[in-house]
Amino acid sequence: DLTKKRIATIEVEDVLMRLPSLPHEQYYLPRWSPDGTRVAVSRHREEGRCVRIFMYDSATHLLTLEREFSGNGAELRDPSWSADGRSLHVSYDESGIANIYSLDVESGELTRLTCVLGSAFYPEMRGNALAFSEFCENGFRICTLQDAQPIRIPTSSLDGGEGSDYLASIPNSDFSFEAKSYEAAPYKPT
Repeated sequence: DLTKKRIATIEVEDVLMRLPSLPHEQYYLPRWSPDGTRVAVSRHREEGRCVRIFMYDSATHLLTLEREFSGNGAELRDPSWSADGRSLHVSYDESGIANIYSLDVESGELTRLTCVLGSAFYPEMRGNALAFSEFCENGFRICTLQDAQPIRIPTSSLDGGEGSDYLASIPNSDFSFEAKSYEAAPYKPT
């Protein structure tokens, strides 16, 4: 019968469970843990991005929030799991420039692994090689780093020295839009 068209038959078991979200809440880059029991995602709301880890119940297909790591007003994003599942590699812009960090899942401690001039995003570790996308003077490029180790954060006399708090230095956005009124006059060329 040409009047009835069937596009697909969907069984109840085939329907994926959708994670309920708030208005204007967005989730990006879901990444399965190596053992398949957890999912790490970037979460975006008006206040910025953070990383969440959800436990996955394979019997019910439900996700339950296990941990949330705040960016503290900066962008904490792009999680990918370490091979042992104890840490995530993330992009974090605490200085105004995103770099790649290792985030310990238990303690929440961040360890910086890169120091780039533009920004570094989308980390992925395979064996001893860390791959990431770097924003530089010519746009985006793919970089790899062998045997990534914690780095000492460089400082200079221009960046406030040790302990300089970039987030605290962002100007307060509370300001007045009131401007002095001027009387209008017709334009007269001279």
